[in-house]
Amino acid sequence: SGLRDTSLFLHMAHLSLMKRDSELTPRTVASIVNAFARAGVWDERIFKQMSAAVRRMPPKSIALRDIARIVYAFSLAQTRAGSTIRDGSLFRHMSARVITHTLTKA
Repeated sequence: SGLRDTSLFLHMAHLSLMKRDSELTPRTVASIVNAFARAGVWDERIFKQMSAAVRRMPPKSIALRDIARIVYAFSLAQTRAGSTIRDGSLFRHMSARVITHTLTKA
């Protein structure tokens, strides 16, 4: 669908920025950044705050599905024209969870 309400997304960004870490779960963060990335609405404050929140979460508390959605959304944000988002520490945090999962399955 070509329908996109940018003003609604900006309002939602404002509400998301008011959230405390204790109100954010990995699934919530994945949903927020995925929605913004897929709609093509770029508010870098949202991505930066969500990254910081995820990096404060214990890696084992993040489901692999949520990691995939978060990494995908950030890859879209980082590769868009004019982006200043560069978040290697988020990707390292996510990879620590994937490695832990892989090693425990081996």
